[in-house]
Order: sequence, then structure tokens, then C-alpha cells
Amino acid sequence: MSFELNRPRRPSPDTLSYLRSLPLEEKASEEEVKKYMDFHVGQKNKSKDNAVDSNNSESVLDDDEIDEPEYPRVLSAALSAIEEIKNEVASLAGDEYGSECIEILTRVGAKYSATAAKTLLEGVAGYHLHLATHRYGSHVVQTILQLAVHGSNDSTNDSDENKYSEAQIASTLELEEDDVTTDTIHT
Repeated sequence: MSFELNRPRRPSPDTLSYLRSLPLEEKASEEEVKKYMDFHVGQKNKSKDNAVDSNNSESVLDDDEIDEPEYPRVLSAALSAIEEIKNEVASLAGDEYGSECIEILTRVGAKYSATAAKTLLEGVAGYHLHLATHRYGSHVVQTILQLAVHGSNDSTNDSDENKYSEAQIASTLELEEDDVTTDTIHT
């Protein structure tokens, strides 16, 4: 039995330049998502409380009104970038800088979006054997597989930083993902 080793092309210099221009900050992404989730989960809880307290004629909403935070900027950029480079994922995985960017995009985007994880998996399909034995590509394949299959393992921790489950975050963010990704790509 013989296995064919599909080798991806070299990445486009334009794509590498594009990746260099992205705000790929994992910590900032986590903070933005947490702020966004705190607001939206808080709003859901307030609407439940208001429904329960409908007998109370006084409204306390004026003190609690807060501007809605924007959709997480870094996450939006990561989701747009994943969509833009979906046909070059395998090529980028074999490049030193490209592999670092793909890993960051995976940790930022696939952590919160099943669609992003699927897109990245499809991007390396057919190149798994080559990338698994490649110096940089092996790390990319490992990161994509870990996050596509398990999501973030940090969600089992009950600390304040991880108080939302991956499913809860994904469902809240996925509601707006299609609109944000489409808007970002076309602007």
C-alpha cells in the first residue's frame, strides 16, 4: 500500500503581507469576547428578571443602561481572515510566519466558531500526511485538530475568567458571525 504525499504550493507573498497586517492578539480577543458575553448574558438575565418583576411598576433600567459593546474586533478579523485564506491554509502551514498566523487564527477563531474550525480542517484536507511530518505544519495540524475536536479545554475550569461554556459563547457569537464576517470581507 502506497501513500501519496501531497505537497502544498508556496504561500503567496500577498497573503503573507495580509496576515502581517491583521490584529492577531489572543489576549485582546479573549478580553473582547468576555466583555461582549458579559453584556449579552447580563441582558438576557435582566429580561428574565423584568419578566418576573412585571408586577413592580418602578423601572430601574436608567441606572443600568450601558452601551452595547461592539462585536469582538480581533475575533471578527480572525473570522474574516480564515474565510479569505481558506484555499491557502495548507500552503501557509508550511511557512514559518504563515504557520504562526494560522495557529493564532485557529486559537482565536475556531475556539468560538464551528464554521471556522470546519473551514480550517477543509483547508488542510489532502495535505495531512505532508503537514504532519513538516516542521511547522505539524504544529498547525495539531492546533486545528485540538480546537476542532475539543474546543478550549479551559472551559472545564470554573474560574471567573472561564464562567461561560464554549457552547454558550459559540451560540451567542454565531448569531452575529455571518453578518459581521460578510460585512468585514466586503468593506
